[in-house]
Amino acid sequence: MDAKPDSNGATPVSSGGPRRVSIATRALHLLPFQIVLRAGDAYFPILLAHLFRLTDSTDVYYRALSVFQLAGSVLFGMFQDSALIPILAGLRKDDPKIIPRLFGTLLTHTLVIGFVVAMMIAGIVALLFQVFWSVDQGSMSLLTRMIPAFTLYLVFTSTRTLFTALLHSEHDFFSPPIGSALGMCVNLLVIVGLHERFGLAVVPYGQLLAEIVASLFLFARLKSRGAVFQWNMERLEPLRRFVRLMSAGVAGGAVTRVNPVIDQWMARQAGVFGGGSTIKNASDVSSVPAALVQASLLSVLLIHLSEDFAKKDFRAFRKKVYRACLSVVAILTAAAIVLYAIRHWLLQLVFLHGKMSFEDVQKITDVFPYFLLGVAPFGALLVLARAHVALENNRILFAMGVLNATSNAIFNVFLVRTMGLRGLALSTSLVQTVIAIVFFILFEKKIRQLVLLEPLPS
Repeated sequence: MDAKPDSNGATPVSSGGPRRVSIATRALHLLPFQIVLRAGDAYFPILLAHLFRLTDSTDVYYRALSVFQLAGSVLFGMFQDSALIPILAGLRKDDPKIIPRLFGTLLTHTLVIGFVVAMMIAGIVALLFQVFWSVDQGSMSLLTRMIPAFTLYLVFTSTRTLFTALLHSEHDFFSPPIGSALGMCVNLLVIVGLHERFGLAVVPYGQLLAEIVASLFLFARLKSRGAVFQWNMERLEPLRRFVRLMSAGVAGGAVTRVNPVIDQWMARQAGVFGGGSTIKNASDVSSVPAALVQASLLSVLLIHLSEDFAKKDFRAFRKKVYRACLSVVAILTAAAIVLYAIRHWLLQLVFLHGKMSFEDVQKITDVFPYFLLGVAPFGALLVLARAHVALENNRILFAMGVLNATSNAIFNVFLVRTMGLRGLALSTSLVQTVIAIVFFILFEKKIRQLVLLEPLPS
């Protein structure tokens, strides 16, 4: 049964306000959960290779999955560390009575839009395979069996990301990784238990069940915390504001997704056999420290900043941003130094298996240090991006996406000619540094517009 609002119309959780725990303490508690989840995500493709080998059928699966995941990341990744967090923080302070209606309209719109988008993506995937990615009849038959699961998978991915954002706004950062872990277990049980009977077609159904389990668990956690969903399709002012703010972020993210395409094309121009795979593998390993920091720290930081913004405590806001930047840069600099010191041993341990030769691993090792140069700036970039989201300054994100893609293309053209693949890796690090600097300048400009602050000591 739904928890009832109090006399002011707010849910028990929202009216009382969540208990605040320090950012560092919460991040350290979350880190082990995120390490386990990242390890599970990394193991999944290895498991599929073990169960099904690498065949034309697995190519069909990965191609279809990539299109659905791209749509999901662009459209429904908008809830993750998004403008919804500062909007909810402001409503809890100023207008808590509207929260149940906002929860209801968010969920209703997410389900409706998610289903419509999923059906459109299913049609696009079928068209791509039939017209552009010529496949045999057996592969089309496999795709036909997988598409219903992929379609519903996208719908439940959207609800899971919404519920994750709502729980984060209540300072519940542990339920989302627990829900994902439960879903991961269900996924593995389904695939391992049924792959011999149903073949590769069972994989997307396992992933669908994982999203359903995670979504139901997170919904139950929200209800247990007193959340009320008043189902409606109203275009409430907070919903319209969220859509406006989110649109800039989605547009900026879509532009930056051009970078991997440009990088792969430039790697081919470098004339190195397997250059694209070399860049991808080196980049993936170098990004692990930043990914862990992002998963364990930045969602917590965004909640604290959003609450400071709602209270108009801009001095505390600025202080937390500075502390987070310095801490993240220090941690990631240390991580980059360690990775550089053990790069030969680490990369051979990770990649020197199967058909990968020692020469192949040496190519990865050669470009790896140039990616490490951008690890710390990328961490600062992530912190400052959350600061702008908490300030509801999303309008700059599209311009930042354009700057990101443009500077990446320019650096690539000049550096690949003189340094080959190492220049491409260095280009990525330089872009991250430039974007971090511009984000910082714009942050200072915005925060000074909000409150008169003393000049920073020189």
